Amino acid sequence: MTIPMNTCRRKLAILWFSASGVLYLILFVQVQLGHWGNDTGRVMAWMLPSLTPTLSLILGVFVADAVRSPGEASQQGAVNAEPFFFRLTFSISSVYLASLLLIILLQPESPTNVELLITQNNLWLVPFQALVVASMGAFFVSQKKPHGAEEPPVEPPPHSTSAPR
Repeated sequence: MTIPMNTCRRKLAILWFSASGVLYLILFVQVQLGHWGNDTGRVMAWMLPSLTPTLSLILGVFVADAVRSPGEASQQGAVNAEPFFFRLTFSISSVYLASLLLIILLQPESPTNVELLITQNNLWLVPFQALVVASMGAFFVSQKKPHGAEEPPVEPPPHSTSAPR
């Protein structure tokens, strides 16, 4: 049994945009309350690359799908995904986003300064992010044809009938 690709994409988009929204809201409140002090720029420079590439990928695919011709869009809607790979991608994304949230929420209890906190967490977050991006790419970039779909025949270019000058 497979799941429609559009359903997988929507669920992943909801997860990413809602979790990112919560993270941005928490950071916004913390910044407004002066929690990060002079380190606000460092924290934002760390957080933004952790989220925006994936959010941009998701949004870009949705925009590209929205501007497709109706025939192309209906064909894309027929693409299916394996449930195991969807659950794996959803789980990896959930754990990654929860990790970012925990880092932000637990920071006040940490005795380390912001620079060290960012450096230490990047040691394991960057490889984790690579797994997330690779698995997300399978859902937002792949254009796998539905089972049994055939490629349309490619017509040869027309031959020139005019004589050379």
